[in-house]
Amino acid sequence: MNPLQLHYEQMYLAAKNEWRQNGVRVDPLIHSPADHRFGLTLLIRPSAAVLYSIQQWQQSILNVAPNLYIYPSTDIHVTLLSVVSCEPGFQLHHIHQVEYVALVAQVLQHVPPFRISFSGITASPEAIVLCGYVQNDELNALRNNLRAAFRQSSLRHSIDKRYALTTAHITAVRFTEPLYQPESLIQMLDASVNHPFGDCWVDQIDLVYNDWYMRNNKVQLLHGFSLKDVH
Repeated sequence: MNPLQLHYEQMYLAAKNEWRQNGVRVDPLIHSPADHRFGLTLLIRPSAAVLYSIQQWQQSILNVAPNLYIYPSTDIHVTLLSVVSCEPGFQLHHIHQVEYVALVAQVLQHVPPFRISFSGITASPEAIVLCGYVQNDELNALRNNLRAAFRQSSLRHSIDKRYALTTAHITAVRFTEPLYQPESLIQMLDASVNHPFGDCWVDQIDLVYNDWYMRNNKVQLLHGFSLKDVH
């Protein structure tokens, strides 16, 4: 088992233990019109085939626990980097978009397309997550280059404020109410720990202005960066 697989497994075991002892962590703002947290994110959109596979699996989850919040396919993403973590009142006019686009373009100019494989699930106290894997650690090398570029600039950012991203995971499900029969869901999830969701060839990275849940009707695409094969 490689270190990333071990990390995902440890996350899952810790989440199951938390659910059994203290229950799931319910998201109180997920349906609240008063939630005004917005941020700036670099993200990756999975392919249509991967999205279809996720949707089929999500439906099986709903058959066991029907009151979960299921991310629609329009909102599913991999976070490359949270440039400005979602915070109340953050608005686009607080920044100069063109400067952010220029900095990211500079970092990405020699980055070739890469592949993410999605296989299996993990979890946290508040969510169910799909495991993503990238060969040769290209993703984290790219993240580190972006971190360095932003830290050397004068641009506003809050990179790694919540936690330092090291995985290519997808948050697919959140809890909106207590889970009264956790064992039923756990049994279903245990059967999904090696579930294949497919591979995704990443040739575009989007810079977006977004709410906490990356809802499609609140996301504004600021720029799409095409990755060019430099070989």
